[in-house]
Amino acid sequence: MGKLFDPQLIIEYLPQIMKGLPTTLLIFVTVIFLSFVFGIIGAAVKVTKLPVLYQLNRVIGGYVLNVPTVVQLFLIYYVLPVAIYNITGINATRWDAVIFAIATFALEKSVSMSEGIASALLSINRGQYEAAYSIGLTRIQTVRNIIFPQAFRVMLPVFEMISCTLFKETTMAYMLGISDVMSRAKFMGSRIDHKLEAYIGAALIFLLINLSLIIFFKCLENKFSFGIRTVN
Repeated sequence: MGKLFDPQLIIEYLPQIMKGLPTTLLIFVTVIFLSFVFGIIGAAVKVTKLPVLYQLNRVIGGYVLNVPTVVQLFLIYYVLPVAIYNITGINATRWDAVIFAIATFALEKSVSMSEGIASALLSINRGQYEAAYSIGLTRIQTVRNIIFPQAFRVMLPVFEMISCTLFKETTMAYMLGISDVMSRAKFMGSRIDHKLEAYIGAALIFLLINLSLIIFFKCLENKFSFGIRTVN
């Protein structure tokens, strides 16, 4: 009878599990970029309360907040190709599953990002806008040089939470048959029926990268805090 748990297998599995890391990172980086872009748009709609778009923003937010991520994943995977075909005539059923995973996570995180950005913008005293306009700055110059640096500091903890949560949630992508870290761990563990060692290997990878993200954001927070203390 073989060992029920063999620590040596963790070391042996890691290189194979790491082969799924590029796909996981591709999903993560792309979603962060898209969610930031759409988060800014969503925050602008939320702050200005533009007609129609504001109501649409609330509907999307309600959907994301009340439907489990895994359900959203399968809905987009099966519904989006049908919608694309009906609208454009393009057969999206042959598209890489990574595209649908990115679409799912980007939609979800865009809502969280827009909430964080909107809250940060609203936290800035309105008097700072008026002071900037009084010295001749345009709206764009005011936002870029005065408002955004302050709002960015307020947004950092939200960015950190979204980034760390997203990186963990990418494990759900394997349900679509994507060869990511989780998929590789499942495959390696099933080969000789030592799943625990494979999942521990995957856990170590996620732990290391998430700790790196936390350190990165702490460094950013310290940098911005240092600038504020210096000015004061």
